[in-house]
Amino acid sequence: MDLDHNRKTNGDGMVGVIASCGLLLHSLLARLGRAAAGFAGNMGEIAREDPRRVAHSLKVGLALALVSVVYFVTALFNGLGVSPCGPCSPSSSWSTLSGEPISLTVFVFLVASAATFLRFIPEIKAKYDYGVTIFILTFSLVAVSSYRVEELIQLAHDRFYTIVVGVVICLLTTVFVFPV
Repeated sequence: MDLDHNRKTNGDGMVGVIASCGLLLHSLLARLGRAAAGFAGNMGEIAREDPRRVAHSLKVGLALALVSVVYFVTALFNGLGVSPCGPCSPSSSWSTLSGEPISLTVFVFLVASAATFLRFIPEIKAKYDYGVTIFILTFSLVAVSSYRVEELIQLAHDRFYTIVVGVVICLLTTVFVFPV
């Protein structure tokens, strides 16, 4: 008994499969486009509802980006504790900011700002607020710390100073940039 009696041998069956896969892909992309448009509309509504949320998100991104820059500027970072004017001196430390550090800083700013703004979506705030906060901090720490690591003890000191400088920058940014 031949079980494949409905199978066509001239290749038309393969064309039908490809056409149905194309239709399936088209409908999935259309559904994805509608979902993205709805999501963007929801984000716009949240931003119009309270513009301070946008300012807060940008402040968080700015603060974490500034901490990244402080971490990347090697001479500035090594100058902490050496002399009071060491970090302020004009040197070639700013010339070390090229390529990867700049792209990492921009990426930290964008991801931190976007993730902070996502926390204002009611569904995310209700279920994942703490998780998003941990994601922002962990992402920033891993993205920045992957750039340069010399020794474990030195890394611990660097992390401590980064946290101290980060707290100061966050507090100053919160107080002086669009205070709420």
